[in-house]
Amino acid sequence: MKWTLHSVAVLTILSAGTASADTIVFNDSIPLSTTDWSHVISVPRFDPAGGTLNSVQFMVMAHIEGAAFYENQESAPTDVALTLSADLKLLRPDASIIISAAPSTNVMETADAYDGVLDFDGLSGSYFSNLFADVMQSHTSPLPLSDLALFTGLTPIDLTVEATGNSFGSGPGNWIFGFALAASADVKVTYDYTPIPEPASMAMALSGGWMFFFHRRRKS
Repeated sequence: MKWTLHSVAVLTILSAGTASADTIVFNDSIPLSTTDWSHVISVPRFDPAGGTLNSVQFMVMAHIEGAAFYENQESAPTDVALTLSADLKLLRPDASIIISAAPSTNVMETADAYDGVLDFDGLSGSYFSNLFADVMQSHTSPLPLSDLALFTGLTPIDLTVEATGNSFGSGPGNWIFGFALAASADVKVTYDYTPIPEPASMAMALSGGWMFFFHRRRKS
């Protein structure tokens, strides 16, 4: 009976001293800019004095907007398709990719035969404005586990965000295509960690546990 009560007391101490997981979140934004661009964001690393880092979650909200236009130079009507698109990447300091996102939007129509005027208007041409697209991508480390070490420390880590235009048009025959493209990105880095229990909490847990043990032992 005494051994059983002692075990209950120790279990009480361990349970009271166990810390639950917590998170630290950092956000940064790259404003809307004409592609192609590259920006560096500085993210504080996880301070190991605060506990044990369990995982790092990355999220990128990629946004594009702009215009697409064409002129059909064929002597007959034909179909045309335009794709406004960009490749956005979040990179580690060694230039390896953490996240890749590719927002895109499409327009399609049938153009009349060339009207003799290169103006991206009239019967044989069109100009599509106010096009936009959004894509959210996320990634969680470990995978690789080395990211936990890379994002632990006392100095900030520099991550690069790149946006490269990847727009294109397609259609049979002779065409002139054009695009005006800008992109922006919101980046979030979340540290999931287990805090180190505070000394005061541990002391209270120990005190309460041993008092319970001795009280139960005297009754036995």
